[in-house]
Amino acid sequence: MYTNSLLSILLAATFAAAIPLESEWNNQPQGEAENKNAEQVLDATKLAHEKVLKMEAVLNNPDTPENKRKIATAFGPRVNLEQVKGVVKKLKENKIPIGSANPNYQDDPYKEANLVPPIASTPPNMVPGKEDPVPNRDGNIMKEVQLGNAF
Repeated sequence: MYTNSLLSILLAATFAAAIPLESEWNNQPQGEAENKNAEQVLDATKLAHEKVLKMEAVLNNPDTPENKRKIATAFGPRVNLEQVKGVVKKLKENKIPIGSANPNYQDDPYKEANLVPPIASTPPNMVPGKEDPVPNRDGNIMKEVQLGNAF
């Protein structure tokens, strides 16, 4: 359950910036609950890296019937392979910034508003007065991953 959730997040957070794929904490884990959560994130990150390597292998040999089927199923019949390879390369070589290992880090604002908190989110880097996300100094348009208690 945990690994599938983070895998989805890591695959979506391609704009975040070490081989292999790593997660890094903006606030270091403290205490038993945060350390336990951090271990789960590390396990999920390792699994995500294994999946990224498998994706890379498929994309590096796209002409076999099995790989053609996998690529078409994942991306449709008119996929831009070079673009997908670029995203996979970025996933393989980047660090995913995570705000905090505190399991309630993301939940509190939602609970106060009587809403169900998401498992995790990666908000865009927005600047007041701008409609579109703005890249940070590393060229990333996404902020850190924020984990909820359900993760």
